[in-house]
Amino acid sequence: MIFLFFPFLSAQLLYPYPQIQSTESLELLQIITQQQQCSHLYQHSNHQNIHTQLLIQAILNQWIKCAKIAIQYYNHKQFDLYPTFQNIKLNHNSKLNQTLFEQLTKLLPPHSPFLNVLEPSYLWAQNMTHVFLKIKFTTKIDVPGAQTVNKFLINITEPSLYIEAYSFELLNRYVLRIQTYKFMNPNYFHHKFVELGQVIIEILKSPSPYFWKNIHSNIMYNPPNQYIWWDMYYQYRGQLEVAFGLLEDTENKREEIERQKLSEDLKLRESKKQYNKIKEDNQELYKQLYCRFCAPLNGDEWSSWII
Repeated sequence: MIFLFFPFLSAQLLYPYPQIQSTESLELLQIITQQQQCSHLYQHSNHQNIHTQLLIQAILNQWIKCAKIAIQYYNHKQFDLYPTFQNIKLNHNSKLNQTLFEQLTKLLPPHSPFLNVLEPSYLWAQNMTHVFLKIKFTTKIDVPGAQTVNKFLINITEPSLYIEAYSFELLNRYVLRIQTYKFMNPNYFHHKFVELGQVIIEILKSPSPYFWKNIHSNIMYNPPNQYIWWDMYYQYRGQLEVAFGLLEDTENKREEIERQKLSEDLKLRESKKQYNKIKEDNQELYKQLYCRFCAPLNGDEWSSWII
């Protein structure tokens, strides 16, 4: 009866799986022995369906160790569990312990042929010290997206930002990579989930205060999934107008310096041209004088000796 619940256990006892310790196996057997609610599942003839249903039952009943060992085993056998987790999310979400589900999703491999890899849309804004992002897990801001995501990850390496999340309802993997305009502080950021599955991220600039011309290092880059977060912009409008003024003054000073440098370069080039012209004229004069004094002499003619 025990081996019918998880068919892989019989094979495991004969050929122990290296990642599963014997104590865990004994605890698992004790848990299974105590759980008789799944006895009706033993009669399924389709082994894959049995595996799926038993894992769902373990997750819904919060048999944590049982579910973890099963996921490890299926990963080892390269049995793709993403459709199973989609089934759980779509059909059993009301009964689901979301914290446990989040923990278990992190045991799944990052890639699957069932997953669509998409780039989410985002709003962005800034003040003088922070960058603000509002991520919506859809390809366009005006299109409904994933209501919940799991395995949410933010990775900041000073000049770049990496965001990743998974939607098990839609079987989508969302990936956002941004090479940022300036550095960010990887130790000072936070995020929170808000309505409709969106997430707000606040990141400290480094250096700070500083005004960014764009969130991207290429100030002319404006991808179709990027939008201005106008509500946040108006909230910090005063700071930004001061920044715009300072930026304009800085740009004007830079342009004036560039004009002066260009004018000096032109003068220098003109001076070099004049110098080269004078030098060429002098060389021609020297050449003429040299030719005059170095003409062939005829000793029989005294006029040749007259200078």
